[in-house]
Amino acid sequence: PQVAQAFTIVTANAVNGTFSSVNWPSGVSGNINYTATSVEINITGITLPLHLLSFSGSVLPTGRNQLQWKTANETNVELFTIERSAEGLNYSLLLTQHAVGTGNHSYQTTDDNPLAGLNYYRLKMVDKDGRFTYSNAVALKNAAGNVYRLFPNPAENNVLIKHPAGELQASIQVTQSDGKIVKKQKIVLGATETNLDVSQFSPGIYVIQINFGNTMHTLTLIKK
Repeated sequence: PQVAQAFTIVTANAVNGTFSSVNWPSGVSGNINYTATSVEINITGITLPLHLLSFSGSVLPTGRNQLQWKTANETNVELFTIERSAEGLNYSLLLTQHAVGTGNHSYQTTDDNPLAGLNYYRLKMVDKDGRFTYSNAVALKNAAGNVYRLFPNPAENNVLIKHPAGELQASIQVTQSDGKIVKKQKIVLGATETNLDVSQFSPGIYVIQINFGNTMHTLTLIKK
C-alpha cells in the first residue's frame, strides 16, 4: 500500500455498524470510512522497515575486533545490540548501541576483549515496539598471543592482564572516569601477563591503557 490509497472492502444495499477492532500491518496506519452502502480503508501513513545495508568486522593490529554496519530507513529503530558466540550457536549480549533514529547511518564499535580463536558476531535490530530481527553472523579469528584480556572483572584486590610479549617501553596506565591517572606500571620485557594491584582503588570504573610503542589498547575495569 501507499499513502493516500483507498480500498473498498464491502459494498451492499445497506451497511450498518462498525468493526469492533482493526489490526493494521506493521508500519501501516489508516482509517476506516463507513458510508450507507460501503466500507473503505484509507491509508494515511507508512513507516518503512529498517534496511540493513551491511554488517562486517575486522581484527585490528591491537587484537581488538572492530564491527561496522550501515542502515537505511531508520524510522522506527530503538537500538542495536551486538551478540557474540564462541561456536556460532549460543550467543550472549556483548554491547548495546542506540540508533540515531532517522535516515541512513553508519555505525562502528569494538570488542575490546575477544575470545582466543573464533568469535562469531551477529547484530540484533530492535524496533521501538519491541520487535527485532537479526543479521547474518560474522566470524573473526583472533590469535591467542595477540588477545588483550583482563580478569577477574569486576575485581576487588588484584587483576591479571593478558597481553602480547612485553617490549621495551611497554607500560600500563590506569585512569579514573574523570581522566585522573591513578597508577602507572611497566610491563616486564617478554612477559605475556601483568598483575595489577587495585586494592587501594575506590569502587568505580577505571580505564586501563596498555601501551606498546606505536599502539595502545584500552580495557575497562570495574572496581568493587
